[in-house]
Amino acid sequence: YRQSQEKMVSIFIPKKALLNPLFLEDFNQKVVDFEKYNKMAGIVLKSQQEQGVKFLTTRKKAILAHQMGGGKTITSIVAALEDKYEKILIISPASVKSTWKKELKRFVNDEEMVIVEGSKWKEARFTIINYDILDNFYEIPMETVKRKVRNVDDNGKITYKTVEKVVSKKDVVINEAMANSQLFQSKFDLIIIDEAHKLSNANSGRYKIISDLIKRSNPKGIYELTGTMITNNPMNLYNILKIIDADITK
Repeated sequence: YRQSQEKMVSIFIPKKALLNPLFLEDFNQKVVDFEKYNKMAGIVLKSQQEQGVKFLTTRKKAILAHQMGGGKTITSIVAALEDKYEKILIISPASVKSTWKKELKRFVNDEEMVIVEGSKWKEARFTIINYDILDNFYEIPMETVKRKVRNVDDNGKITYKTVEKVVSKKDVVINEAMANSQLFQSKFDLIIIDEAHKLSNANSGRYKIISDLIKRSNPKGIYELTGTMITNNPMNLYNILKIIDADITK
């Protein structure tokens, strides 16, 4: 663009233009037949829900941050149906699993959904699982190694600690772990993460599992739903953005 100019010019670009990919589709121009979904559900989608569906279907991997009561659950379900995803994983707190089932029943039959309760499940189009039992169905490939890691404390004292468990890069270890992981074997093409602010701590077990699952399964879509993107400090938002591989986190 610069080389096409005949003389030096000053160009003012809003911050928004730098934080978004230059050729991203304007979601406001997306055409969606909402009447079809209104008839299916027996309700009328609100304007912010229609806007949210357009946003998610043009972004594929994004955060939907409507405030509480904004209808994020139905918005994400309609977006998933509109983009014709075949296998959808919904990760939520245990307390709202029944809410997801109730809202899904507006659009699909019981046979198309399953709620995971702690044992292996029968495959369905929509799988609902809570954060607390993710480790029952996903194994991060780890191996034991011994190496010294240098650490400097606040007083400048140098100490060394031994790290014994690390994420393995060996195919044999990775293949064995994935064979034991139904969440990987199910090959979800969309992952919906409800109350995504629960992933603000990158050191938590749930963050490590979800991050590793996404990295290895590479789903086409990821919807993160939260009304409170920043709970304590900007690093919380960074960790949530990292899950959807947002450009700014690079």
